[in-house]
Amino acid sequence: MTYRCPRCGARVASKEELASHRRTENPDHVCRHCGSRFENRDEVMKHQAAAHPGFTSRWSCSALTSYGQAFGWDSTVGPEEVDLCLFCGQGFSRSSLPGDLPSVSESNWEKRIRHLEDVHHFRECNATRRFSRQAEFRLHIKHTHSGVLGYWTDALETACKAGVAFDSEVVEVVWPMCEQVG
Repeated sequence: MTYRCPRCGARVASKEELASHRRTENPDHVCRHCGSRFENRDEVMKHQAAAHPGFTSRWSCSALTSYGQAFGWDSTVGPEEVDLCLFCGQGFSRSSLPGDLPSVSESNWEKRIRHLEDVHHFRECNATRRFSRQAEFRLHIKHTHSGVLGYWTDALETACKAGVAFDSEVVEVVWPMCEQVG
């Protein structure tokens, strides 16, 4: 006796095979790269990360190619005054003489670099490691780099997107929009 899937018409030899087929039939449970089927979305994600790492990786610390990419200017203060460390949110001031455009002095860069290396172990993690899930990347930032998650974390995630190139040294960190109540 054969059993037929009511959705796709596939024929199988037993009720158990039909049940297994139905669990893997969901289009959300199919690898978009090779067509392999899985029982749930987590299994698909694990498979894609292991079998197709170049396609599924979204974040990598190796995308930060310069120290400057680890800082963003605080949109609440303005680009002239403070840059934030995108790992922890610590502010680093910009210095300027009256009438000059604000810039980062050499000694200020030395402080920033020392901060990244001493506090966040910048460029010390496995550069080949890539993350396909935001939660995993955030845990990596928190535990490996002593990161503090905050509104600046989105800017760090953008800077660490694998394969994304940046035109500017420092990115803007935007406060999340707050809904007004009452």
